[in-house]
Amino acid sequence: YYDSYSAKYWVQEMQDHGFNMVRCIQGAKTLSLPMQMLGADLKAKKVNYNNSSLLKWCMTNRGVQEDRNGNIITLGHTVYWSKYNLGESVDEKYPYEPYAGDRGARSGSRDPYARGDYYSWGATFTQYDNGLTGYKGYGFNNYFDNKYNIAPLGGTIKETEYDVAHAKWWRGKWRLPTENEFRAMYAGCTFEKVSTYSETQQRYMGSPGTKRIFNVIKVTSKKNPEKFIYFSTGGYLDGTMEPEFNEDGTYTDSGDGKKNNGILYPQVAYYMSSSASPTILRCVSYAYFNQDSQLIKVDGSRYTGMLVRPVYCPDEE
Repeated sequence: YYDSYSAKYWVQEMQDHGFNMVRCIQGAKTLSLPMQMLGADLKAKKVNYNNSSLLKWCMTNRGVQEDRNGNIITLGHTVYWSKYNLGESVDEKYPYEPYAGDRGARSGSRDPYARGDYYSWGATFTQYDNGLTGYKGYGFNNYFDNKYNIAPLGGTIKETEYDVAHAKWWRGKWRLPTENEFRAMYAGCTFEKVSTYSETQQRYMGSPGTKRIFNVIKVTSKKNPEKFIYFSTGGYLDGTMEPEFNEDGTYTDSGDGKKNNGILYPQVAYYMSSSASPTILRCVSYAYFNQDSQLIKVDGSRYTGMLVRPVYCPDEE
């Protein structure tokens, strides 16, 4: 394994001698999480380094560098926003290859335009009705917490075992954004539709299904217009990803009065927050926006499948 920085000639020489060389990139994206984990283990006294003077010198001879490759974006607020959705990290995989022309890849593509995965609030797993997840879609009938016990009115799942960004995938100081962090983004940014794309459900379901139109919204800092990120719209799911019908042609039930009627409102962005609704126990606060309107709504059912954009807050303990 080698760090690719200034290694071209050395790598070629080693390959000429028969060595199989594997590039190991050591940048902000790849080293942030290992450094955070090592710091936590040192603080918890889990690491025995035998009081090595060399190791202590290495640990003190370091600095903090903001990611220069655009994976983490500050918009002038209290948190850093990932430039892509949960589901698009290189370690995350989809059940199937995407259909020709669809966005993303079977392994996370780091495509800032791609939708990524849908999650219910508090769930750390997807519920696509493809025969592989064990679920028949999203909705009340398939929700793991249908008595709404994991958080009270106005509560939070931030940085808990129910925070999918923090507990399951990206970990470290990555987490779900709060309701107020979405509010800060709304207040401090402009919103512009910059692209539209059509996509099937091939990589989620294994068959193309219905091709839907999605928009890409560019969110730009008012304070520093050079800082911006993209959000794909994706609508939401209260049941199966593709419509499911009864013999009489009506939609089948997904519970709580909702139906298995596929992705709803695909040209609007619905993004999950870590905040429970302050007024309705079965609901969650979420970001609802497009190029014309940006709202925080408090009436999204906890079982609804929404997209996730993780945030990173290095100053939090």
